[in-house]
Amino acid sequence: MKKLPLSYKIQLLSGLYILFCIPMIFLAEKYRFTQAPFHISQAIAICISFVAGIIVFIKARKTLIMQDLIISGLGVTLAGLYILFFVFLLFGPVADELWHRQKFDSQAWKQPNKEEDIFWPARICMVDDLIHSKKLDGLTQPEVIELLGEPAEKGFSAGAYECDIHYHLGPERGFIRMDSEWLFIKFGQDGKVSRYWLYTD
Repeated sequence: MKKLPLSYKIQLLSGLYILFCIPMIFLAEKYRFTQAPFHISQAIAICISFVAGIIVFIKARKTLIMQDLIISGLGVTLAGLYILFFVFLLFGPVADELWHRQKFDSQAWKQPNKEEDIFWPARICMVDDLIHSKKLDGLTQPEVIELLGEPAEKGFSAGAYECDIHYHLGPERGFIRMDSEWLFIKFGQDGKVSRYWLYTD
């Protein structure tokens, strides 16, 4: 009987564990217990499967029959696609956001969004520079409105009760852009800005 190389066995075991994790993740979602252990261990198993599969092709391509090599190749392909997707998911939105960042400009901030800028309106592109520049520090409410324009109506955002005024920025940054980002501003007892932060509803 043909003896399978260790790398091939590791790849098969990793593949079986990945299949085990898939229903466990759905069960965790259904019964409301943490999914993190299954996501993390599944990601580790996928990486192990990918590396082990490469070793199979390098060291055991002459000792395994074609069927084994096809199975191993399928595992390498699926694991590789998952790794590429994960890298894109992790770094793609970050790179896209960094590419679209702009210096804060009061006039551009107050302009209505253009149709072509639906995903990257001016406010989303400028808000990080606005925050890091600390232009809002120590301003009164009239001064903030002069700089940023009229705020959104109170209560428009679910978390608006936490601040005094807030501005709609646009769709949230990230891979899935279903919610909105807001700039929240709170004033102290002296009438000047005491705190400002980003909020996603």
